[in-house]
Formats: sequence, C-alpha cells, structure tokens
Amino acid sequence: MHAARMLHDVEIDWGWPKLDPNARAIARRYEAKLRAERTAHTLESVEQVLEAAARALPGYLIRARAIDDERLYAWQVVEGEVYPGDDFDETGMFPHELTADDFRAAGVQRVLTPLAIPDAFREALPGDLAELVALAWANTTALPGFRTPAGSRRMHLVPLPIDLWAAIKLRAHAERRTMSFVVQRALAAAFELVL
Repeated sequence: MHAARMLHDVEIDWGWPKLDPNARAIARRYEAKLRAERTAHTLESVEQVLEAAARALPGYLIRARAIDDERLYAWQVVEGEVYPGDDFDETGMFPHELTADDFRAAGVQRVLTPLAIPDAFREALPGDLAELVALAWANTTALPGFRTPAGSRRMHLVPLPIDLWAAIKLRAHAERRTMSFVVQRALAAAFELVL
C-alpha cells in the first residue's frame, strides 16, 4: 500500500458565466470547501468533492485540474460521473475572493493559510504556529511600526480559525499589506521580538 498523493493546488472550472444564481451559490460552497485546504487534498478527496458538486449541480459540466510533484491531473464531470479530462476554461473559474461567510456556509472551521515567517521568528518562537498567531493577535491591541527582519523566511501553511483568518485578512486589506506582514508584526509585538 502506498501513501496518498498530496496535491499542491486544485482549480475548478464551474462554467461560472453560465450558472444561474442558485447554481452559483452551490458552486461557491464547494469552492470554499476546496480552498479552505488547498494543499491538503488527494486525488480521491478531489474526486469526492467533484462527485458531491455534480449531485448538487445536475446538468452542469464541471471541469477541474490539480498538480502534484509529478504531473497535472484533469477531470470532467458529466451527468454526475467523474472522467479524466483535458479541457479547462479559466473564465469559468470562481471570479471572486471567498469570505468568512462563504467558508462558514460550507461548514469550514479553519482555513489553511500560507504565511511567510522569518526563520528568526521560528527559532525564537518554537511551538504550534496557529496557536502562536492566535495568541499574538488576541494580545496585541496597538500594533507598532514594524519592518520585516532581514534574513531567510519560509512559507508555512497555518490552519487559522475562520474568525482569526477574517480579522487578519481585513487588517491586511485595510493597510494594503500581506497577511504575512500583519502576522509578523503581531508576533513581534506580542512576544517582544527584537530582531
């Protein structure tokens, strides 16, 4: 028996411009389910989501693609059956940013969020990064001026609770910063990191 192949990303061509408002609401829920854990899907889990989406959207053609370390995968769902595919129309993809309400409607409780964190922070703050971010965010009211420290950084996939994800995203958007920058600043302030 071999380990399941983890996919790096999954994209769905819903045929968005052709969907009626009801179908768009359904597609939005399934999009949220897939995007909540973009890199935590296997071939089997994607096919399960596609089958469920097809049952909820009978009569609609759904196409998907995903990649892993070795290749690109493609599917098409016709009349509820999942087949290998090769066509994909990017104009048919979900065209908006998902909101906390979208994730909640899909039953998602955490969003796997890519955050670039300086190696120096990780050395100074060992432990579960999701817990550290939540603690920093809850205990930092006034965020001081901050410059990203020099040095290497790594991308971490951090499972953030929906409300925390939404608060960080809102702050980052309001300041025209990345979520990584806002999180780095909160960690530095809450844990008094001087680097």
